[in-house]
Amino acid sequence: MFGSRFIVLASVGIVTLAAPCFAQVVLRVRPGAQTGGDGTTWNSAFSNLSDALTAGRALNSPTGVQIWLAAGTYKPASIVGGCGSVTLAERSASFEMFSRLTILGGFPATGEPGLSERNSAQFETILSGDLCGDDPVDPLIIANRADNSLHVVTVDFAVQAVIDGVTIRGGNADAPGATRGGAINEAADFKAPHSEDG
Repeated sequence: MFGSRFIVLASVGIVTLAAPCFAQVVLRVRPGAQTGGDGTTWNSAFSNLSDALTAGRALNSPTGVQIWLAAGTYKPASIVGGCGSVTLAERSASFEMFSRLTILGGFPATGEPGLSERNSAQFETILSGDLCGDDPVDPLIIANRADNSLHVVTVDFAVQAVIDGVTIRGGNADAPGATRGGAINEAADFKAPHSEDG
């Protein structure tokens, strides 16, 4: 979906999640972090969201998982063979949500920020399907999209998840039967109260 904007802002529900009776596991992600981190602190942050999602899913935490994203751009796939040879498998990769997951964007990219330093307007956090980084700045211009992710975020049936304080953009659902390039929500309990789809 080109040119649409989906803005997710902070909500009272998100504040409630910050201090539940039973603490959620918190994993942190920072672009440029050293590989091999476990996400338990900003100093050991994951360098990409896909690794944090894999680790969070494996935890299978009964109280849920929060993933805190530092400002920057996150892509669901890395191009192995260069931008001239993006494969359908690379384009098919997406950030797949799972139950009891909360993704919070808008953290500063430096220091050891907590929830009180979170500001999605000041610290823009982008989930981008622009795998080659060649999309026009203006989202209304449809060019260079053939190598973009089919779906940037996916949410399966019966998943209860929240994503807040991020911009989702650059999806291009141009494969046969594909729709909704930014995010696809298949009858899930998915909330994006203060995020943007552009």
